[in-house]
Amino acid sequence: MTDDEKNRQAGLTPGSNGSGSPAAGMVVFLGVLIMLAGIISTLYFCFGFDTGISTFNGDVSNLGLLEDRLVGVLSSLATALGGLLIILFTATRRK
Repeated sequence: MTDDEKNRQAGLTPGSNGSGSPAAGMVVFLGVLIMLAGIISTLYFCFGFDTGISTFNGDVSNLGLLEDRLVGVLSSLATALGGLLIILFTATRRK
């Protein structure tokens, strides 16, 4: 049996991406966007989010801002992980 016959039996048309769904490429693109948004926001919360407050005695750390930073980092990492999982699961379904 040739590859063309196998593809026809599987319901795949020539030029399809192997997933059987034309939207699979769009799902991967969405996963990449979600992952990039998570990575960029993680970098912001790690390096750009200021937790210090100026006082007469110098800068002190604000516990509320430290908590906001922690929550931001954790939620950003969860978002990046979600995007990665979308990419991986879509890629494994293509095969």
